[in-house]
Amino acid sequence: MLLEHQIDKSIYTYPSLYKAHDRRTSRLLVLDHLFNTIGNGYEWANTKDPAKGGYLTEPNSRKLHGDWVRNYDLPYGKEKFQPLPEQFFSEQILRVREREQMHGLDEGPLGDMFRHHDFDKDKTPLQLAEIGVTFVSVRVRKGEGSRTTTLLHVTGYDDSNKAQFLALHKLGLTEDNASTFGGGQRVMTPYPVSHYSAIWEIYHGKDMLVQDDWLRGAVDLAEESLAHYNTEARYKEDTYYPKERDARNDRNQMAERKRKGDKELAELKKIWGYDKTNEVPTVKLILEKKTKFWEKHRADCIKFYEKFLKKYKA
Repeated sequence: MLLEHQIDKSIYTYPSLYKAHDRRTSRLLVLDHLFNTIGNGYEWANTKDPAKGGYLTEPNSRKLHGDWVRNYDLPYGKEKFQPLPEQFFSEQILRVREREQMHGLDEGPLGDMFRHHDFDKDKTPLQLAEIGVTFVSVRVRKGEGSRTTTLLHVTGYDDSNKAQFLALHKLGLTEDNASTFGGGQRVMTPYPVSHYSAIWEIYHGKDMLVQDDWLRGAVDLAEESLAHYNTEARYKEDTYYPKERDARNDRNQMAERKRKGDKELAELKKIWGYDKTNEVPTVKLILEKKTKFWEKHRADCIKFYEKFLKKYKA
């Protein structure tokens, strides 16, 4: 599959992970998942003709003589996905909560809406119109086995509007967009570079085939990740950036282990890389340790992305 087709497919299928306020941000969220994140469910394509691979895909396997054997993937570019229209990113997506989905769409207020409204007529149900939400479309997303998820595409929903949020909650609907509650805009925070990441494999792989558009996507991600680690206002929001509340939480966990016994504390301190004493470290000491870890992590990431861009950026 072409990279941009894979990106649009990911955003459309999993909006809670990737659908941000615009396509650029949504695209970066997908790129980070494809190239940086380990254990993401993607592997390099296994095609009959190796020259027609060079892209990431979700593998599938079959059982043969008692063993699992990976199936061949389609040649690069063979599988297509319809590009997302620009208005897709101005819509909000509401998901029917699993509880209501399991009991069927025929119970309670949500059931009333589904029973008495013809969604094909493109009219907004009264239950939504009353809270300022306009219906756009409805679709069903298939999951594992017989599981399905019903999604409503709407406009006019603002996740900072508590009244709207509570009204939708009563209906059995919840937000399914990759935004932050309270009106915040989702941004891409790079997953830590790992020896098992696809972007690492690209850089260190010998004679490795990567299709041009997929390589350009990795370059785009590297540029954005480098900007993240070089911009203080951005990296201060990073999960790994040292924060006093995290240091206090760590100390509380160690204090709890201490109450259970020195052995319990020693095991946790060993996992976290602390000394072998039976003392619970201070918040100041923990924060200093976290700061040293962060500074090394940030420096390592900057070094890798600079090397990657030097090698692959045209």
